[in-house]
Amino acid sequence: MSRHDDQALLEAVRIHRDRLRGAFLRGPAGIRQGVPPLMARLVASLILAAVVCAVCVGISFVLAVIPKTTPSPAPTTTTSQEGKTL
Repeated sequence: MSRHDDQALLEAVRIHRDRLRGAFLRGPAGIRQGVPPLMARLVASLILAAVVCAVCVGISFVLAVIPKTTPSPAPTTTTSQEGKTL
């Protein structure tokens, strides 16, 4: 019978320790307010979409600015003065 009492005591201590660890990590059960998984996914998806849009706008801006900053080649003239007489 003492073996059964020891086993019950060890199990009670384990459960108490698990509850204390859970309360420390997540707060007491009355105060705990978790975000539903779907809401967390929605927020993460919106943030990811905003980052992707910002990257696309940045790339588009850079590609639009690059041609304006590169010097254009000077037009070449191919007229010759040999055939003209004054």
